[in-house]
Amino acid sequence: MIVSRKNSQSYIVICLFLCILLNYLLLNYLYTHTKSSNLHFNALNKQKHDHLADLPIPLTYELKNIPVLCQLPLLPTGCEATAATMLLQWAGVSVTMGEFADALPKGPLPSLKGGRLVGGNPNKEFVGDPYQTSGLGIYNEPMQEVLNIFLPNEIENLTGCSFDELLLVISSERPILVWATIGMAKPSINSTWVDAVGNEVVWKIPE
Repeated sequence: MIVSRKNSQSYIVICLFLCILLNYLLLNYLYTHTKSSNLHFNALNKQKHDHLADLPIPLTYELKNIPVLCQLPLLPTGCEATAATMLLQWAGVSVTMGEFADALPKGPLPSLKGGRLVGGNPNKEFVGDPYQTSGLGIYNEPMQEVLNIFLPNEIENLTGCSFDELLLVISSERPILVWATIGMAKPSINSTWVDAVGNEVVWKIPE
């Protein structure tokens, strides 16, 4: 369960979808324009949200008092760090985008080594540099670890829950981090490589 320092009944939930982070404004847009979705997630602590199952999904809902930050010009590829900073500031944590970006584990961009592409793994680290336009990104698990540094034991990973469940989470006054494609476009594989220990990495676009 995620309890913020600002409100003992508030939570911060981090969710995975595809590649890039959309903030609460996009979620609100999807909320008001979508009755159902084929998005699927795999909740780690889904039993904690069973009480939401019988609640009606409101037609509209807006979370208020969430700081709105712009990743540019500081973090051209640091959308994850920007959105995470928004949530932490909402929870009462004093942190800047730069401080959060600096705390992220970093891995190298893929490059040819021994006849194959080898690079960082977004499931473990930020691939590239969020301060550079060449940076790629980072996924939910390492983000959760860094969020726990700033807000210990209060971050819940709901990767795997249904889209309707996400809407119910929002309507219960809990903001969410989401990875998604730009414009919710169908993703396609942009590149594949292996990390330092031989695990395959698949990078999808549009991000």
